[in-house]
Amino acid sequence: MAGRLLQVLNQLRRELPTDYPVRMRRRRDLCSDSNGTCTLLGAGKKRRYSIVIRSTISLELAVAMLIHEYAEALAWGEDVHSARWAREYGRAYRAVHGD
Repeated sequence: MAGRLLQVLNQLRRELPTDYPVRMRRRRDLCSDSNGTCTLLGAGKKRRYSIVIRSTISLELAVAMLIHEYAEALAWGEDVHSARWAREYGRAYRAVHGD
């Protein structure tokens, strides 16, 4: 499963670069109502987006969450789930799944 997620992340990085590098990890212990998060961490040259995906979800849901969280990185600075986020989500979805 981790191999497929890394493949999707690398595809997103190539086709839709973000303002800062994106790192992804999987964790079992996310808050109970979340399957993924995106956070901007660090300062200066160490600034990066950290995407965390719950490790206990299916591959299909993990890919969907990665696309969702990557769109948040692309739209960073806007309200979460704004119109811009929706456009970025569409772009990320198409980059992974095609038109």
